[in-house]
Amino acid sequence: MTRISELPLQTSALTSSAEIPVSPAGQSGATYRASLGQLLAFLQANFASPDFVTVTAAPTSSGYTISLASSTNSIRLIISPTGTFAAGTITLPALADCFDGQQIVVTSSLALTTLTVAGNGATVAGAPAGLGVNGFFALRFSSSSSTWYCVAQSLGATSTFSTITVTDPTNSIKDINGNTVLSLSAGDVAAVNHVMVVNRETTSSPQVSVAGADANIGLTLVAKGTGTVKVGNDVVATITGVQTVSNKTMGTSNSYSGGTFILPTISPVGTIAAVEAQATALGGAVTGMRGMVSNANSTTFNADAIAGGANVVPVFYNGSVWKIG
Repeated sequence: MTRISELPLQTSALTSSAEIPVSPAGQSGATYRASLGQLLAFLQANFASPDFVTVTAAPTSSGYTISLASSTNSIRLIISPTGTFAAGTITLPALADCFDGQQIVVTSSLALTTLTVAGNGATVAGAPAGLGVNGFFALRFSSSSSTWYCVAQSLGATSTFSTITVTDPTNSIKDINGNTVLSLSAGDVAAVNHVMVVNRETTSSPQVSVAGADANIGLTLVAKGTGTVKVGNDVVATITGVQTVSNKTMGTSNSYSGGTFILPTISPVGTIAAVEAQATALGGAVTGMRGMVSNANSTTFNADAIAGGANVVPVFYNGSVWKIG
């Protein structure tokens, strides 16, 4: 039999197809070969960290409590409830028996609507308030602050919660690539007003609105820098900003103050009849509407605008008739 020291040395990088000798148990003298890929698959399927002790629990009713005994190792708690329960409590090991860096990993095969993690003398920071199907979270103990910190969590594939608290340091909800989709500012401690998103049935539009304690609540949309607020591809008209608004019709139901309504004219002035027709096309004349005519029979200020002449004068509508001026 060739000794291992007599074999040539492998100098290139190993690959999963490289082979090693194996000797099956109970077959004295029998030697076979296996690839490193087979060895890796075996290790992945059978490896268990010696630092963790596994605890299993199968609650049978809502309001259950699982108390974790003290351990010199980290703990893996596997919960397999017999149903989807409304409430449950996990009591951590006694503070005096916890050690720095100790971890507790909790997973549940079914959803738990309301979860309470009791520190048993220690503080618990960031633990989820509920779990969905196959949800999990991990806690790590810091002896300097006597606190269990949540270091990882997944609410699960399906879940129903009355409240979700975002504990990410950046206060954000991220997409599958880790990019921020929605940032959540902490806001005021006593904040009572908030944004509400409502879905709708087919043929109806979803709704973004406001809700809260106040009877009247505004909604503020703020752009960054020189950016603008848009609806679709159109910039939202502002009250104080100088903007050009096109493709808009002013009807009689619209009100205005502190400005002048300019009536469109034709080449560049029109007859009195043409001005009246333009006002009608806009929804009807309103008090203060102005125009320019070319066939007035007078130039006297505040006289009725009557056709029959060749005078080019400005006119305005006083609420009843068109006047010169």
